Amino acid sequence: MNKTALITGASSGLGREFAWICAENGYDLVITARNTDALNALKNELEAKFGVRVFVFDCDLSQNTSADKICEFVRENSLKIDILINNAGFGDHCEFVKSDLKKQLEMVQVNIASLLNLTHYFANLMIEQNGGKILNIASAASLTAGPKMSVYYASKAFVRNFSVALGEELRAQNISVTAFCPGPVATNFGERAGVKNAKIFARSDDAGAVARRGFEAMMSGKTLVYDGRFMLLANLLTRIFPLKFCAKVTGFLNG
Repeated sequence: MNKTALITGASSGLGREFAWICAENGYDLVITARNTDALNALKNELEAKFGVRVFVFDCDLSQNTSADKICEFVRENSLKIDILINNAGFGDHCEFVKSDLKKQLEMVQVNIASLLNLTHYFANLMIEQNGGKILNIASAASLTAGPKMSVYYASKAFVRNFSVALGEELRAQNISVTAFCPGPVATNFGERAGVKNAKIFARSDDAGAVARRGFEAMMSGKTLVYDGRFMLLANLLTRIFPLKFCAKVTGFLNG
């Protein structure tokens, strides 16, 4: 029987790439996102090409009941989740006081609360199973404060720090937790966030290559991975310069 991976935000971008990579490696899948048509198209492609089982569950993780519904779906289908990839997330480009507060709170729900909910549930099941792997997608944004995208940057700092701490807690339980921090990636994130033409997206990495490096980092059990030359430089600079200075530079790059 194949092992099973659960991937959130699987209808496009990194999530879709992770689904292809997991299927290529023989994993059955549970894929979730809001776009049902895209999920079903992906299901058909992967089942036809790799002969794996793909379960589709459409949901909106900005709703506070959605994560619980995913857990219930997994229980109802008697699935054993060996890999959890918390990929779903979004940003918004706007000064906080001028922003739509509802959208900012939905961002916190998707980027933080739903991730916590799913991680808590499946980590406990992985303890019972005596093993598992969790991949949480952080970002270059996790390194500093981000004017005009303040909530997004703060949410990704949470994901990074939470993941590293949880990895230490679960190490003895044969469960690895990887915080994967890519730089700008060529997905629809920039367009949805309203920063498609921002300077920070002037050079974006290929989503397929980034996802493959993230998958390999997870499989090797790494705890914290800064992906690509941009991230190595950003990590170095944020260690050298004060947070306030880095925030000014980031605000300029965010446009």
